[in-house]
Parts: sequence; C-alpha cells; structure tokens
Amino acid sequence: AMFITYYLVRDAERFRNSALSVLPRRWRQGIGAAVRKIDMVLSNFIQGQLMTAAIVGVMEVTGLIIVGVRYPFVLGLIGGFSNIIPYFGPVIGAVPAVAVAIIDSRLKALWTVLVFVIVQQLENAFISPRVMQDKLGLHPITTIFSVLIGGEFFGITGMLLAVPAAAVLKVALMSLIESLV
Repeated sequence: AMFITYYLVRDAERFRNSALSVLPRRWRQGIGAAVRKIDMVLSNFIQGQLMTAAIVGVMEVTGLIIVGVRYPFVLGLIGGFSNIIPYFGPVIGAVPAVAVAIIDSRLKALWTVLVFVIVQQLENAFISPRVMQDKLGLHPITTIFSVLIGGEFFGITGMLLAVPAAAVLKVALMSLIESLV
C-alpha cells in the first residue's frame, strides 16, 4: 500500500491528464472542476471527522475529570480518536477508561460508562451532523438519513461511506446542473 500510494502521489498529474485525455475536449474543463470540488469535499470530510474526534475527546476528558477517573487526558484522547471508527470505536475507546475506573470502584466504572454513553449520544445527535453541515454543506437531516440509508443497504461499510458519498453526489449533481444551464 505504501508503494502504491507513493506512485499515485508522485504521478498524480500524469494520471489526471491521461484520464482527461479520453474525454471529449468540451467536457474536460467541467469534469476537472467537478473533480477538484469532490477532492475538496473529501478533504473537508476528513477534517470534519478529526474535528468531531477532538470535540468528543475534550468532552470525555471533562467527564472523566468530573467522575474522578485517573489519567483522564490519556483516556479521553483514546476515546476521542477511537470515535473515528464507526459503531465499534466508541466501545473500544470506553474499555480502557472503564477498566481504569473499575480499579477504584464499581460505582466509578458505572459513572464512566454513563459519561461515554452521554457523550456518544450528543455526538450522534448534534455534534457530528452539525460539523458535517459546516464542513460539507450537508444539512444535518441529510447526514442522518445518509447514515441510515447506507447502513440499511451496505451495513457498517455503508454507514462509514454514506456521508462522503452523499457529499460527492451533491457536488456531482450540482456540477451537472451547472453544465446544463
């Protein structure tokens, strides 16, 4: 994968020119612009995911400090960045914090679980849709429905790829409409 990535990055211009050369000349400029917009949307999606992970991490650190769990910064950082992994990530991120909390007491472990559940609910209902609206220009309802539809048709992979696919589809449709007008 590293070698393939190296050559793709090194020869990106040649691949772009080769792909455009098979298209009719009148389409090249419009398709090139659409591809640049799609590239920007996908970059914004990655930035949005990282921003969401950072927000979740800060919320988890705050919750762990309130509960009194040892090592709240490390555990919150683990929880925040594991949140990038859909569905299993929040559980993976919560396990170390709960393990550290249970050493002190079962009650503290229960409070820790509650912190992670509350943060996850806030992330799913408010933070992620809002960040995706700001970064991708997708309405929060579109984001939520995209994830639901992606999950229904393609399972976990569909949930992971639904939001960037919806953003790419939006850019492609807008470019098509612009070219027809």
